[in-house]
Amino acid sequence: RQGGRPNTHRKEKILDALHQKYKPGEILTTQQIKECVKAYYPQIADGSIIPSDFCRNYPIETSFSEPYSIFEKLSHGRYRLLERKAVKTE
Repeated sequence: RQGGRPNTHRKEKILDALHQKYKPGEILTTQQIKECVKAYYPQIADGSIIPSDFCRNYPIETSFSEPYSIFEKLSHGRYRLLERKAVKTE
């Protein structure tokens, strides 16, 4: 599915794209994440796709990590995709 919902925020678009292609628990590289997001949402700039901003276990809290996380950081450039049901939408 190309395009998705037009009025979603960047984080929601990233989550949407990844869950269309990958299953929860899969381990992805930064490059795989960027390629997947760009395939579904080409308008999102490469520099705006920073997986560590969306991790539940990354030591730096950002406005992007709340109220839910997309990844668990495993090591430099390696992330586990979290389940959608673990995602809070409050």
